[in-house]
Amino acid sequence: MLTPRITTAALLAALTLGVVGATAHAQDAAQSRPNPGPAPANNDAPAADPAGDEDDDGLFADPDATDGDNDPPPTVEAQDLAIGETIEVEPDHATFRFQADQPGMLTLLTYLPDNQARVRMQLTDAEGGVVPGGFVNGNAQLGGRGARIVVDEFGNPTGALPGLSYITVPLPEAGDYRIEMTVVGETEASVQVGGSWVAFEQVAGVPVQPAPPVVPPPPPPPPFDPTEVATDLATGEALELEIEDGVGWVKVVAEEPGTLVVVSRAGNNEVSLSAFRDGQFADPRYTMNRNRSGRRGNEALMFHANAGDTWFVRVNTNNATPVPLRAALIPDDLEPVEDE
Repeated sequence: MLTPRITTAALLAALTLGVVGATAHAQDAAQSRPNPGPAPANNDAPAADPAGDEDDDGLFADPDATDGDNDPPPTVEAQDLAIGETIEVEPDHATFRFQADQPGMLTLLTYLPDNQARVRMQLTDAEGGVVPGGFVNGNAQLGGRGARIVVDEFGNPTGALPGLSYITVPLPEAGDYRIEMTVVGETEASVQVGGSWVAFEQVAGVPVQPAPPVVPPPPPPPPFDPTEVATDLATGEALELEIEDGVGWVKVVAEEPGTLVVVSRAGNNEVSLSAFRDGQFADPRYTMNRNRSGRRGNEALMFHANAGDTWFVRVNTNNATPVPLRAALIPDDLEPVEDE
């Protein structure tokens, strides 16, 4: 039995006859209809494009046109992370790629045996978006205390493994992910890196819970201004300062450049002295609480002052009132006393 074959020439001839027949039929139909006359001019019709008439006969689509939905997914260009193995990297910066073929749980671990440095990890998708829960700034804190993953029989955290940082996050969809690891601090030790992966389709249906909004703490109250309550204490003089609620203030002015000295004599009652620059009452510049001569109420605060400087000294005590105080100034140009 022979199979009928249609040659290319025969196919073209058939197509030509069909086009000619259709054209003749259209001409006969046009001659049978009455002539309605010239059509009214339409000034709003777009002008024909001669170049388009010559080059585009409507039979071919633009070969460069693509469907945006068919674009390939973004990828990550980096070294693949070896799952189930432990590798060693230099203490600087490392980038890895992890390709998830389906939803699942990814765990990343780093170990740096140096309590003066830590490893910061960040997990992002191929477009750069941080995966929820995919950031850890090293150990819980420095000083040898790392991530708290030592638990008791009830699952409560009881301890830490120094130098260990880890991330465990769900990846809800397949694709490429970027892992950035940066060592913060100075260290000579290498970083141990490991990872594990558990494919788990149910992760795809878990909605991401938004984190609660971060409410900044209220600003601290303005520091206490002792200008109106401080007692004047001239250099070279003494006074007994009345204490209220354990706190008292004196104001000392340096008449010339030199070292200001403020001493207290309160016996065995606890006393501490703190010096503040005028108008800067948030933090003291100098503090003294050393129990001179073995007596808790005996303190001596010494600091340099320029001519005309005003200093405020806060006196804190447990129950001593009044507190005897004396101020003195040792001038910068004090001449040494010659031995006779």
